[in-house]
Amino acid sequence: MIRATLFLSVALLLGRVLGFLREVLLAGRVGVSVEADIAILVMTLPEFVVGVLLAGGFTAALVPALRQQEAPARPALFRLVATLALLIGGLIAAAIAVAPGALATLLAPGLVPEGAEIWTTAIRLVALSIPLAALAGAVGAWANVQDRFFVVGLGTVLYNVILCAALLALAPGASLILALALATVCAGAGRLALLILVARPPLLPRLGPVPGGARRLLGLFAAGVLAVGTAGAAHLIFRSLAAAGGAGELAAFTYALKLFLLQVTIFFGPLATVLLPRMASAPADAAIPARGLALILPLALATVVVGLVSGDALARLVFLRGEMTLPGVGRVIVFAKLMMLALPFAARELIAAAWLIANRRTGRVLVHALAALGLGLLAALGAPGGAMTGFLVFYASLAGLHLAALPPLAGRVWAALRLWRVLLMCALALAFATLDRTLLATGGDGARVLLGLGAGAAMLLPVLPLLRRL
Repeated sequence: MIRATLFLSVALLLGRVLGFLREVLLAGRVGVSVEADIAILVMTLPEFVVGVLLAGGFTAALVPALRQQEAPARPALFRLVATLALLIGGLIAAAIAVAPGALATLLAPGLVPEGAEIWTTAIRLVALSIPLAALAGAVGAWANVQDRFFVVGLGTVLYNVILCAALLALAPGASLILALALATVCAGAGRLALLILVARPPLLPRLGPVPGGARRLLGLFAAGVLAVGTAGAAHLIFRSLAAAGGAGELAAFTYALKLFLLQVTIFFGPLATVLLPRMASAPADAAIPARGLALILPLALATVVVGLVSGDALARLVFLRGEMTLPGVGRVIVFAKLMMLALPFAARELIAAAWLIANRRTGRVLVHALAALGLGLLAALGAPGGAMTGFLVFYASLAGLHLAALPPLAGRVWAALRLWRVLLMCALALAFATLDRTLLATGGDGARVLLGLGAGAAMLLPVLPLLRRL
């Protein structure tokens, strides 16, 4: 189990890093512009559609349902779900092909690109990868049932490698949008082929009834879609609202969101993953979530300090190349700094949600997510700041609702954290902030990045004993 978890974690992390590299290469190619907005819309369309509509069901319903089936019924159940996924993906692709302009207006309001014919052709082309992505989700669930966990991570790696290779190989002056659409379809086909080659699922289509309660599976699938897809829908909604701010805003928001999700994946996601089985095996033990929250708070604070000290310099080092200009990087930095404020809420939300799921209160997680999305949307539409105000309200509301559903843990959290650790971390944060403003305020970006990383590492030293206890 440890070996499989390690391989899966490395593959998922590599996939995230390559996904971020994909955005960096795109930024160097087209910067923050209308063309960047269209390119991002084309590249991310299949993942957003499948992630919001279907992926939650594969995770929350299909894997446990397949586990519970006896050997003769298991392939039949998989064939039914895979067939339905392929059909639903095909219907979505057909709808997009009929009205690509309406979809683009919904996802990127105010975007009126030049060469609209090429633009709509690219959207129709990339729609072909939606059924491939849907089927890949089903095959990935089959691979997990076969204990081949790393295959899904490797599929993501291959997907992003193909897109990065396309961006690197594309000649200057070539049609970027059509090339990216074709590369996205090829990446989806390559990922699906890898999953099928390794997992070897039964792929004969099936639409007949399956022994073992397909009706219950349908209910679980719908619940999983809503629960897991809400966060992806929130990102999509706030990105669309940001796009209404003008040309290039969608691209700047997406680049900043990649930075945000990369930090969540590296620092907070693994901790929630480790704690989930521990809390599931001892749901009444409040010490486990208390220790998790006690560790996640200083970890989030250290991450925020790193961003405040070296965020600007890191963004310039990463993005300032090719067609990306200083004003464009500045727009990314504005979004990234505001998203940084949501990191502590996102971190606490992960731990609290893991406890609720471990105590079989998944319905509560779904209700909280929908309520937080509603509050975030109201804030985005009615408060200054638009998309970013809604983004912050969404994560703050989600964390607050989850934490309110937990048993009283404040005393346990402070007992685990200890006052001296809090005071020491605050002193370190103040010292590094002072050093940043006095000694290295006019220094190079490399020195600023090293200072920020050193600040984060130093602030984590006092809480290492908490990590050993977990």
